Amino acid sequence: QVAKQLAAAPDLLLTDLVMPEMSGLELADPLHKQWPHLAVVYTSGYTDHALFERNTLRQEMPFLQKPYMPDAMLEQVAATLGNNGRANAFGQERETESAESFATQEV
Repeated sequence: QVAKQLAAAPDLLLTDLVMPEMSGLELADPLHKQWPHLAVVYTSGYTDHALFERNTLRQEMPFLQKPYMPDAMLEQVAATLGNNGRANAFGQERETESAESFATQEV
């Protein structure tokens, strides 16, 4: 519902993979259909191994293990947004601005 009210397309979605009412993949799917270039960073308190076994996480998906320090989150976000041909919500490659241009933008 919040996404429908946005004036501009978001650059990034940071979402937990395991939530009470839907998974992070279920959240990202309609948003990715609305904004095909949306980058996503997934996070979870579950280990990446457990998420791979549950077929919730794929190797190419940007993932941040909880708990994490703010620097680790910023590094993952910058890597996801600054990746030449950065990955979208499902690990598929896409074209984007350089990491240098991302680093100079105000957040």
